[in-house]
Amino acid sequence: MSIYGRRVVHGLLTFSIAEGLFLRLGWFEGVPAVSIGYEEVRFIKPVFIGDTIYFVGEVVDKRVSTKKETWGIVKIRMEGKKADDDSTVISFIHAYLVPLKNWKVSNSEKT
Repeated sequence: MSIYGRRVVHGLLTFSIAEGLFLRLGWFEGVPAVSIGYEEVRFIKPVFIGDTIYFVGEVVDKRVSTKKETWGIVKIRMEGKKADDDSTVISFIHAYLVPLKNWKVSNSEKT
């Protein structure tokens, strides 16, 4: 039981489902994207067993890496929402290191 009177889905399970669903979108299909961290992770509302959740993603920043000039950093804000009322239950930014467009990745750069 929880303070909400019923069982709550663990926030990290919701977080991992968001990541899994994002990967299925194929945004980085065939690209050696490297996860370099998360920012602003917020568990906003509880998720209950039986809730239907969907996720939306938006690129919020992109720039050339200062350490690897042939690579860039892309930051994507993900929000999980309840299907019945569109309320946001989780929000976070995921940062990725990706090769710049039209740049071939050498074997020494592959991670």
